[in-house]
Amino acid sequence: MAYYDQGCCNPCPSCCNPCSCPPSCGNPCSCGCQSNPASNQPSYICANGYMNDYARCALARYDQLSYDLDSLPVLPCNPSCYPCGSCCGCPCPCPPAAPAPNPNPCPNAPSYLNAVNDPEQTVASGSPVLFATDRVSSGNCIQHTAGTSNFTLNCPGVYLVEYNANASVVGGTNVAVSLSLLSGGVIVPGTQSAETADATSQTASLSASTIITVPCGTTGSIALSNTSAGSVNLTNANIRIVRVL
Repeated sequence: MAYYDQGCCNPCPSCCNPCSCPPSCGNPCSCGCQSNPASNQPSYICANGYMNDYARCALARYDQLSYDLDSLPVLPCNPSCYPCGSCCGCPCPCPPAAPAPNPNPCPNAPSYLNAVNDPEQTVASGSPVLFATDRVSSGNCIQHTAGTSNFTLNCPGVYLVEYNANASVVGGTNVAVSLSLLSGGVIVPGTQSAETADATSQTASLSASTIITVPCGTTGSIALSNTSAGSVNLTNANIRIVRVL
């Protein structure tokens, strides 16, 4: 866009003066109304109704710069070049895409739970042990409802599980008593603790520990079960679950 015609905006010749009137469309240097100075020109450009040489040259340079910018080609927007659609033309770097959120994040906060059942309870063969009290706990990865047998492992990771209890037979002599950990309802190999009780008055101390892994995107469950052939009486039942990794 020409702010002031180059043929006129020249500090040497005197020609069309925007302080007097705008150039006509047909002939930008035809000034037929110099007797009517333009009122919209700043005072530092027009003095006494005429443009000073400095302003005239400055406007000429502006015209040249404006022409150079207007002559630059306009690059069309081409979505096929860059799917991000944030720029026009090719090539044009796209900003790095934000990583997609993990639908199954593995939290790193520590979690542990210790549940106990001190009073005597009679547990039938093949039945789980109930734990009446959650003594201490932290985090949300291990959940248990007091008075129930099942422990839910909500977070992926590696868990250390330990238990101990005092067991005695309900009746008979030379009766084998045993407890085992269940993971998902299945006996965990190596977690069975067994003793032989000679009489109902004899108490056997049973304990074991193991490592349980829960892959990302899944959950797990833990329970302590009576794997004896008959019912047993349990006291001081104690289970500890710690998410270690």
